[in-house]
Amino acid sequence: MDNRVVYLEKKSKEAFSQGAAYQGALEQFTTSYDLRYDIGQALKTVPDAVMDARRDLWSGKKEQPKPLYCCTGMCTIAQLGLKCEPVSFTADIVGKEEGLVRVLIMSPEKPELGITVTHLDLQRHELKGGDDTWKPGQQIVIRAVRVASVEETKQKRAAERLGLKEGACYKGKCTHPFFKPYDIEFTFGKLVNQPPVIALETRKTLGWREPAEACCMGVQSIPEFGAKCCEVVIMADRKDEERRILVVPTIKPEIGISVGCLSADAKEFTGGESDWWLEKDPMFYCEKSK
Repeated sequence: MDNRVVYLEKKSKEAFSQGAAYQGALEQFTTSYDLRYDIGQALKTVPDAVMDARRDLWSGKKEQPKPLYCCTGMCTIAQLGLKCEPVSFTADIVGKEEGLVRVLIMSPEKPELGITVTHLDLQRHELKGGDDTWKPGQQIVIRAVRVASVEETKQKRAAERLGLKEGACYKGKCTHPFFKPYDIEFTFGKLVNQPPVIALETRKTLGWREPAEACCMGVQSIPEFGAKCCEVVIMADRKDEERRILVVPTIKPEIGISVGCLSADAKEFTGGESDWWLEKDPMFYCEKSK
């Protein structure tokens, strides 16, 4: 799988993460109908009905593009009597040069509702398309833009309270008993709705009972040990009325799990290893650089 496909697959999963929603309109002749898609769970396999529809629609192609991602969802068009109608979303790549993400939307229970073919604008998170014959350049019949769900809004507010701000970077020194003081750096990334399993399992292993309120991806660097921009999961909650931060590496477990405390003004980040908390002296001290 080349880098372009990996990138588009990652972006498709982000665009169709569980709990997300798209709102827009269906245009038919001179009438506009309010449209909403609610994104559900990811599917491990593409339903047979969807595969059959793909073959029927694009059987003329020498090679069928493999689905990047498939998930369940619901469609609501209140003026047409549709409310939370179950549908599936299946994304693939159209055109080797363009790298466009095409999304096929259909109801597994009511095929009479027809098939919708859209293209996903990855920058704007916007769906544009029409019926099963629609192609780019033709009149857009369906247009829907991703909006924050209730859960996403809740998590965003929690992240703001706990100091998980995208782009925030903390640089400092770590004084480990087995090594000379070394540079350490943490950078907070994008919020995620569903914390990766590795982070949830780590919290469980540590015996933490406080609810995780916010989660984001990020990177951690320890240049002296050859660890540069290593991907990590960063989860935040409250313990003893303080902002507790858990940092879990996803690719390089050897850099270890970090537990820290973010100051009330979010300018300082101090902490240590997985068993650290305020009663112990901090192993690392970092200041916000941006």
